[in-house]
Amino acid sequence: MNLRRDRILVAARELISKHGHGHLTMRGLADASGVTVPTIYNLIGNKDAVLGATIREGTVRFFEEVRSNANPVAILEKNVEELLRQPDYYRPLLRALLSGEARDAMAEIDALYLEYLERALDAQKQRGQIEPWVESAILAERMLSNFFGAASEWASGVLSDKALPIAASHDAYLTLAGVASEKGRARFQGRARRLQQGAIASERGRVRARSHRATRRQG
Repeated sequence: MNLRRDRILVAARELISKHGHGHLTMRGLADASGVTVPTIYNLIGNKDAVLGATIREGTVRFFEEVRSNANPVAILEKNVEELLRQPDYYRPLLRALLSGEARDAMAEIDALYLEYLERALDAQKQRGQIEPWVESAILAERMLSNFFGAASEWASGVLSDKALPIAASHDAYLTLAGVASEKGRARFQGRARRLQQGAIASERGRVRARSHRATRRQG
C-alpha cells in the first residue's frame, strides 16, 4: 500500500513538472502510476488531496534536512535553493496554492515553517542577537509572509531565478535588523547592506514585470 502511494505521488510530481497542476487529472495520474482511479481515491483522495500530499511530504522531507540549529535566514535560503532546484515542479505547485487549492495542506505547511522559524528565532534571542522583548511567533509570521510573497512573485514570473534569492534574503535580514540587539545589529545590517544593490535591481524588475502584466491584461 505504501509503495503504491509513493508511486502515485512520484507520478503526480512528474506530471505537474511537465504539464502544470491544471492538467493533472485522476485518469492521467492513474495511467502514469500504474494503478486504478479508485485506488488513488482510496489511498490519498481527490485531486486536491493529491496536491496536498505532494506538498506536505515534500515539506516534511525538506525540514528533515534542515539542521536543528539553523538560523532563520538559513532556513529560508535553503528553501529558495530547493525551489530553484526544481522550478518546473514548484512554480505550478505554488500557483495551485495561490489559487486556493490544497488549503488544508497549506495550513499544515505554514504551521511547520512557523514552528522551525520560531525555534530558530528563540535560539538567536538566547544568543543575544535579538532584543529579548521581541515575540518570536510574531516575528516568524512576518518573515514567513515576506518569504511567501517573494516565492509567489517568482512563481508568477514577476521575480526571476536570479532575483528570488536576493529578494528573500534581503527581506529577512532587513526584518531582523529592525529588532536586533546591539550584539546582532552589525551582523544583520551588514548582510542587508551587502544585498541592497541586488535588492534594488530585483525591485525594479518587479515593477517592470508588474507593469508588463498590467499592460497585457488591459490589451
